[in-house]
Amino acid sequence: MADDFMQPVESLDALLVIDEDAFARMGTAIRHLCVGFIEEPIRAKVLSRTARLAPVLGDAIGPAPVTTVSRRCWPWPIRPAAEILGRLGGDPPDVVHCFSASLARQAASWAAEWGSLLLVHLSDLVDIHRFRHVRRSERVAAIASTATLAEAFLKQYPKMKDRLCQVPFGITAGSEPACLAQPQRVPSVIITAPLTRDCGLDVVLRALHRIVHEGQETQLFIISGGPAEKQFRRLADRLDIRSHVTFVGPLQDWVKLGEAMRAADFYLLPASRRRFTISTLLAMANGLTIIAPQGTIGDYLIDGQTATLFDPDEPEDMTAKWQELLIDRGRARRMAFGALDYVRAHHKASMMVARTAAFYRQICC
Repeated sequence: MADDFMQPVESLDALLVIDEDAFARMGTAIRHLCVGFIEEPIRAKVLSRTARLAPVLGDAIGPAPVTTVSRRCWPWPIRPAAEILGRLGGDPPDVVHCFSASLARQAASWAAEWGSLLLVHLSDLVDIHRFRHVRRSERVAAIASTATLAEAFLKQYPKMKDRLCQVPFGITAGSEPACLAQPQRVPSVIITAPLTRDCGLDVVLRALHRIVHEGQETQLFIISGGPAEKQFRRLADRLDIRSHVTFVGPLQDWVKLGEAMRAADFYLLPASRRRFTISTLLAMANGLTIIAPQGTIGDYLIDGQTATLFDPDEPEDMTAKWQELLIDRGRARRMAFGALDYVRAHHKASMMVARTAAFYRQICC
C-alpha cells in the first residue's frame, strides 16, 4: 500500500465527484478537503449529479466551484465527455476523485477520455463490493478510510497495493467534551440512524423503558427520519416513554448537527450501518460518549478507550452498558475525553488534506 509521499512541488487540478448520498454521508469531510486544498495547492472543482444540492453546495462545500449535472443527463457514461468538460471550463483535471464506487463507475469513461486518473474513495464495504464494476486500469487508484477497509480491499484486489492509500476522514475537534459538562442537567442521548425496520431503534426504546422505570433520568433525541418512524412512535407510546423521546427529524446541515451534539451527552449507534456516515466521528469530535455495537468497520471505535461497545446479539447488553454509563458518570466523561483525544491524534482535517494531496501527486507522477 502506498505510504511514502513526496513533498508538494506543483499544483494539480482535481475534480471531486459527489451526489446527494455522498454529501449526506460525508459532506463535512468534503468541505474540509475543498478548503484545505487551497494551501496545498490543489485547484479543486466539484461535480454534483444532483440538482437539488445546488442551492446549498456553495456554503456547504466552501470555495471550490460547483458544476451540477442534473438527473436528466443520466446515465453519465453516455454523455459526451467533451460536453461535460466544456461545462467544467475546458481543461481536463489531473484527478477525478469520486466519493463512492458507484460514482466512479459512472465517471470512468470521462476520466479515460480526458486522460485523467480515476480515484475511488472507499468509505465502507459496500464500496468495496461495488468496485468490481469499475473499469480497472493503471489509471485507477483508491483511498480507503480505515485500516480494516484497506485490508479487505487488498484481499480482493492485491494488484492495487501500490495504488491504494489509507486516509482517515478528517474533522475539527472541540476543545472540551460535551458529555456531562453540565452535571445538573438530565443526560441526553442522540441517535442519527435512518429509521428503517432493522435500524435497531426498537431495542433502544425497550432499553430506555427499562432504564427510566428503574429510576434513571435520561432523554432520547432521534435526529433522523425514515419509513419506520410511525412504527417507532407507536412503540414509544405503548412503552409509556413518550415523554422521554423526541423525534427531531433529519438534519442535513452538518453545522447544526454539530450544535445539537454539543448540547447532548451520549451518542448511540443502535446497530451496524450498511453505509458509512461521518456522524459517529462528529460525535466523537464533539466529546460525546459513544455507545455502539461490536463488529463495525469503524477502527476508531475502541472498546474502553473511545467507545463502549455492546454485543449486538444480546439486547440486554446494550441496556446494561447504557445504565452503567449513566450511573458511573466519571467513567462516561473519561470515555468522552478518550474519544476527543483520539480524533485530535488520528482524524485531523489538516492530516486528511495533506495525505490526500500527496497521494494525488504520487499517483499522477
